[in-house]
Amino acid sequence: MRMLSVLTAACIGLLFSGCDLVGISNEGPPDVQLSVDDTTYAIGSTVKLTLSNNTDESVVAGANLCPAGLDKAREDGSWQSVPATVVCQLWQGGVASGKEVSQTFVLDADRAVTQPGIYRFTHVVWVEEQRVKVRTDRFEVRLASSE
Repeated sequence: MRMLSVLTAACIGLLFSGCDLVGISNEGPPDVQLSVDDTTYAIGSTVKLTLSNNTDESVVAGANLCPAGLDKAREDGSWQSVPATVVCQLWQGGVASGKEVSQTFVLDADRAVTQPGIYRFTHVVWVEEQRVKVRTDRFEVRLASSE
């Protein structure tokens, strides 16, 4: 139960502060993947975010993807956290070995996506009793086309 409280607090901290947590590995294991369903989106479109657990571990905590962070690429190639104003239900669940969990989000002002650019999602999960950050590949957000 204590681990659940710490993880919940960590997710809240990531969601509202837009900063990295001390003590979290920068790279998740290659068998735990965070992915999006496309490489290009328009502002206001829907993105499907998926966390896949291909480890031998029976559970990877972090099934609630709502608190996932969003980074925007800077011109110098570094990444800047984008503070979101989305409100999430705070629940925590696991993803069994060989399974995945997905949630959809709208790329809009609630997710602080108001400008075109290159973005990626980040999320903190527990793997083998260690907190790690997993990231999606980069994706492009463009202005919505007018019809």
